Amino acid sequence: MAIDEIKALEIALATSRAQGREWRSPFAIWEENGAWEVESEPRQRVRIDQSGELIAEPVSLAPVAAFSLAREYAVAHSLGWKPTFTLRLEAEHWEVGSCQSQWGGNVQIYVSHGGVVIRHHLNPK
Repeated sequence: MAIDEIKALEIALATSRAQGREWRSPFAIWEENGAWEVESEPRQRVRIDQSGELIAEPVSLAPVAAFSLAREYAVAHSLGWKPTFTLRLEAEHWEVGSCQSQWGGNVQIYVSHGGVVIRHHLNPK
């Protein structure tokens, strides 16, 4: 059975963890020659306040959960959902992008860390 884009992200994240790497946003996911390509930056960042104390990373919704919610929203609202995706972590939400069609255009779906789609933005071709 063929896997979908969400399962591809799950496998990529699990594989990176097993190799001792933790991927960070932004993620890019696309299908090429019958295979899913999943890419991320393994960047590391430490935030320190003016007193020298470490600032904890904000708690965020898991990327796979945000991706799944965005896909459900796209389907329910008849938005294009083609196999080229981006996921970018922001302080208040995940921004999930998808290609609209083979002729261009895109949609961004904003999913809060509470697991609710806040809004979407459609940029037709």
